[in-house]
Amino acid sequence: MLGLGITPLNTPYQFLAADVNFSGTVTTFDILTLKKIILNIENNFPTGQSWLFVPTDYEFLTPNPANETYPTSFKIEAFYFSRPLIVDFIGIKLGDVNSSAILDK
Repeated sequence: MLGLGITPLNTPYQFLAADVNFSGTVTTFDILTLKKIILNIENNFPTGQSWLFVPTDYEFLTPNPANETYPTSFKIEAFYFSRPLIVDFIGIKLGDVNSSAILDK
């Protein structure tokens, strides 16, 4: 815990969840964007998406993936249909830095 009562972002997933405007930094603009969504002033995040998905086997280079190109999709070729296909992703809910979103509602 830092002196101001601010907890640092320790994982790339926390950083991605916090950077809701996809600026590559986490600033007060991200907080303002979240407040607008919560107060129903805005209906969508700036990009229109509220989730990110990263393959579970991807290893980020640093805890801050701002300048890193990470995969967010998986191309399915025709040959995959001849056998069972398993694609495993980690879902990142924008704004949910502590991973407390309830997913069954």
